[in-house]
Formats: sequence, structure tokens, C-alpha cells
Amino acid sequence: MDRQVIGRREILRTVGVAAGGVALTTTAMASSAHADDDHDDDDDNRRRKLNGSWMATVTIEGEPDTMSVASFATGGVAIIHDINPAGPPFTGSWARTGGNGFQATLWSGFPGQGGPGSAGGTARLQLIGTLRGNGTIDGTFTATEFDGATGDEVGQFEGTFVAERIVA
Repeated sequence: MDRQVIGRREILRTVGVAAGGVALTTTAMASSAHADDDHDDDDDNRRRKLNGSWMATVTIEGEPDTMSVASFATGGVAIIHDINPAGPPFTGSWARTGGNGFQATLWSGFPGQGGPGSAGGTARLQLIGTLRGNGTIDGTFTATEFDGATGDEVGQFEGTFVAERIVA
């Protein structure tokens, strides 16, 4: 049986971010009451909230920087989407870790190359970040790749991210 392994470069393209070190994209729907609370705040209050979308620059040592969009929604929903170079979205959860800290775990999958129904690899992105008083976020991430057929870990790398809020 031929084992499907995704190369580090392909993972870099799909994880991008912050992952985040992140290049993040998180998009989600929240209840209208909660969504309105976050969007009606003045600029000072918005700077203290993680909810919303962020344009992230992701740095991995020895690789060109990548860009991702990271979104965080009320209820703990997180989505990260690499946009340059483009890759599949990562979806998962985020939580505050006290003060201005947060963490997130997100997952994505890749198509198998053995034909219809074949197992492709998966990747987990784990972020640890800080919401800064100037309205930016930054932090570190670990991306781990897993074999789709066996679930065995087949690779891992780390990086950093810095992001600015995307203003509507």
C-alpha cells in the first residue's frame, strides 16, 4: 500500500499561518446579538477584542513569508485561510488563556492521490497568541501533518505570525 505523504512545502502553502506562527483565517457566523455587540464598539473597545478577521503575515525560518486571513467568532469558532500562496481553509476552535492571551487548534485535510475514496493526509495547526493594546495580534504556531491512511505523524514545523485587524 502506497503511503500518501505531503511535502513540507505543500504543508507550508496550506498552513501558511499563522498558521499562524500564524497566517490565519477564521470566519464564522455568530448570533446577531453577539455580532452586533462586537461591531458596534468604538475603536478603543474593538482593540481589546479578538473577534473579527485579521490579515496575518506568517514567518517560518528559511521560507518566504506567507499571508493568511484569520477569523475568530463568538462561541470559539476559528477559521484560517492561507491566501498567498492560496491553500485550503483550516477550521477549529479558539479560547482565551487569560489576560490578552488566546490559543487555537484547527484542522484541514488534503485529497488522496490513489483515486476516489483514497485517504489523503490531514494537518493540525496549534496557535498561541497575544492581543496587543495597539490592536494587533502576534504569536507562535506548530503545524503537524498526519498520514491519512494510518493517522501517524509524518512531519512538523513551527513558525510565528503577526496580524492586523481587517476593517469593514
